Amino acid sequence: MDQVLVPDCGGLIQAVAFVIPSAFFSETDAEVCNCKPLLPFENLISRLPPEIAVYAIIDHGHSSCAKRWIQSSLAGRNVALVPLDEHSSPVPSPWPQDLFHVRLSHGDGGHACPGIIGDADSVVAPALAHYLGYQFLPSGLVLPGGNQLEGPDFRVIGHAGF
Repeated sequence: MDQVLVPDCGGLIQAVAFVIPSAFFSETDAEVCNCKPLLPFENLISRLPPEIAVYAIIDHGHSSCAKRWIQSSLAGRNVALVPLDEHSSPVPSPWPQDLFHVRLSHGDGGHACPGIIGDADSVVAPALAHYLGYQFLPSGLVLPGGNQLEGPDFRVIGHAGF
């Protein structure tokens, strides 16, 4: 079986996952700082080509706020909401690439079997894997940063300091 990690840069984008912390949906916090924390997401999502799949991972309790935001600010754009399990802790970070890696396995006959590799304690990685119908593969090794540096004969994974 041939296995390969999917890099988070350096190729054509087919799908994008955003993790949106609950505080970004809080009108009170936004009024206090006079800011619009969802605006960068709106700008980026609205400029993506329509063939790119967009997933917004959110806390379970903010599904209705997220639906209203998509309907009002991203009308006509297909954004799939991926709510975390109601018993999960809050969304930990807006940077999903720091939380997991995607692996493609090609078995006999060339059939692709995608999986998401992440920290066993992660709330984001298993939720996205479940939503996509991918296998979640808990990793005993957590590589902070999620970044990948790839060369002709090497790959350094998970160290944000490079």
